[in-house]
Amino acid sequence: LVSQFLKVYVDKELDPLDDELFLQGFPLKPLTIETARLCDTNLNVMYESTWKCKDDPTCSSCFLSYQRTFYDLREAFRGEKETLRMKRLETVSAHFGQPKKWPLLSQFIPVALTNPSLLNWACAVERLGIDPTTICYIITTDTKAYEILRRKGFIVENPEWTQNMRKGKLKGHSQINHAVLLAGNELIQAGYDIVFHDVDIVWVKDIKNLLKDSGSRRDLVAMVAPYWNTKGIMNSGFVYVRNTRKSRLFLQSLENLAPLKGYSDQELWNIAFRNVKMIELEMRILPQEIAYKYSGHRAKPPGPKMQIYHAVGPRKPEKLKQHNVWFFNEEACPRFFENVPIE
Repeated sequence: LVSQFLKVYVDKELDPLDDELFLQGFPLKPLTIETARLCDTNLNVMYESTWKCKDDPTCSSCFLSYQRTFYDLREAFRGEKETLRMKRLETVSAHFGQPKKWPLLSQFIPVALTNPSLLNWACAVERLGIDPTTICYIITTDTKAYEILRRKGFIVENPEWTQNMRKGKLKGHSQINHAVLLAGNELIQAGYDIVFHDVDIVWVKDIKNLLKDSGSRRDLVAMVAPYWNTKGIMNSGFVYVRNTRKSRLFLQSLENLAPLKGYSDQELWNIAFRNVKMIELEMRILPQEIAYKYSGHRAKPPGPKMQIYHAVGPRKPEKLKQHNVWFFNEEACPRFFENVPIE
């Protein structure tokens, strides 16, 4: 039977793991709040603090304040008739070029926020012989950060769009990550491979080959989330999204479901990934010894195989210094340290 099964694929020249091949079950169009039915206990595993909506399996009649915030933010971020979205794509195309066949480094576009940890990442990347300004597209949260990063040569989203929100500015972790998701989805739909990349991550080694090897036959490659408060195993602070038919549908589904999201973007990623209709999505979790996440006393010290270091929680510079991955200083990194106010 096995030989007959394989012969069918050989004769038809079909690869069952082909990026563009759909098997039975994967949605032919992105999920929406109505079709995902995230509050339907017959379709989704429900945990103690998972999204719940009494008598509404779609969740659409609940979390209304979250929904209003998201739609307001998206309208401001995309601009009237999506003019800001088109302008963003023109900027990305001019700086990084048109999407090309993997694995060009220019396609690894960390979509991130900004604080001193971001410049520490830049210093670490520069130590590896890579110019970080050539691989990074940044979503800033304030004008001061925008001006500093522009002077350093980064391609940075102008935060003026936030003035078009009803409250006039981004507020909190949740809204900031909405903007990051929107920008990332725009790039995926335009044909780019991208990396969603938190600012408190440091590259200890050049990760190009790591992403190339681990991304083979995969739609997503992610860092592990070691605690179950994320409602899954994926840490959305570092997710490499290969541009495949399934990943494009998944990212658009994430955007469609984001109005239900509260504080945690990791819950959104994991709940969507775990949806029964996404069962064919191929995802690989990077081993902790390679993609090291330091989250306190329960974490073992990093070892020689570490390529990525992620400091989570408060006192990030302290944690990065503790493990010798803090490079943001005048002696080690004058290019990015010079004329940056230290608060």
